[in-house]
Amino acid sequence: MTIKTIFLLIYSYHFFSFIFISSLALSPVILKKLTVIFMINFSKLRSLQGEILNPDSALKKND
Repeated sequence: MTIKTIFLLIYSYHFFSFIFISSLALSPVILKKLTVIFMINFSKLRSLQGEILNPDSALKKND
C-alpha cells in the first residue's frame, strides 16, 4: 500500500462518517427512535443479566 491509498482510505472514512453523523443530526426523530430502541434492549439485557446472576430474585418477582 502506498501513502496515497492510505490517505484516500482515511479521507473516505472521515467523509462517510461525516455524512452519517450529519444525516443523524438532520433527523432527530430517527435518532430518538434509535435511542428508545437501544434503551429498551439495554433494560431487557440488564434484567436478563440480573436473572442469570440472581435466580432467587427472579423467583421472588414472580410470586
